[in-house]
Amino acid sequence: MYPYRGLSRVADLVRQVFSRRHRRYLVNDFDGDLAFYCALDEHISSQVFWRGSYSTDQLPVLRELLKPGMVFLDAGANKGEFTVFAAKYTKGGKVLAFEPVERNIEDLKANVAANGFKHVQLIRKGLGKKSGERMIYNMDGASGGEWNEGTFTLYPRPGLDSQYSSIPIVALDDFVRDEGIDRIDVMKIDIEGGELEMLEGAKEAIRRWKPAILIEVNSVTSRAAGYDQGEIIRLLEGWGYRCARIGRKGKTSPVGEKELRDFQNLLCVHGGGPGVQGDGEGIP
Repeated sequence: MYPYRGLSRVADLVRQVFSRRHRRYLVNDFDGDLAFYCALDEHISSQVFWRGSYSTDQLPVLRELLKPGMVFLDAGANKGEFTVFAAKYTKGGKVLAFEPVERNIEDLKANVAANGFKHVQLIRKGLGKKSGERMIYNMDGASGGEWNEGTFTLYPRPGLDSQYSSIPIVALDDFVRDEGIDRIDVMKIDIEGGELEMLEGAKEAIRRWKPAILIEVNSVTSRAAGYDQGEIIRLLEGWGYRCARIGRKGKTSPVGEKELRDFQNLLCVHGGGPGVQGDGEGIP
């Protein structure tokens, strides 16, 4: 029934063994011509090395949204897959990359520098509802021979309850005011359960500029944070947004609270728009 299932398992085993012997490579063909440091014993960047990207479905959507001169905000920048990708398409604009984890932001800096981007601002802070200090948590060991440094969270749960460090949190509305930001065109939000609080701390910026929003909606991380994932949809719909599930290769289909799965990435556009109207063809 699944003719390639065994082959996929063998390939994954090879990848895990290879990661123990060869730690780090610089590839020069991410999105065709971008440089990216890949730690082969780390889940997300190893996928960039082996498969060409980690966020294979979201990146085509982002490519169609971004234009030169735009301002892109990356909440949970991690190693910089979205940051350097967006920087390529927003020349003359700006990329605001928020990443509070020290070892992630060092790799993020390296990936930005490897591409010579000067319009990327790295912010070593998390985003939330209120500015202050919070403890973040992560797994206490590697899984399957590799680390996943995209799972740091403010909300511990079994398997992700090892204290890492205290980090600074800022509400986006405070950051925008203090830094004199005058526009945000597109946001990507993937912060392991912190998505709702981040939106609540960004409501004035969102109401003002109505950016397109790519957001992860996950029942497990939402429950750990004390809310139902449907609250994200309800909040955004209350602000005039319509959401679509991002499928394979960037294909989109409209989604409401009742159609949410345990996990999905969404494209949310103020007033609806291409890709959120039910054509299932993504953004033309």
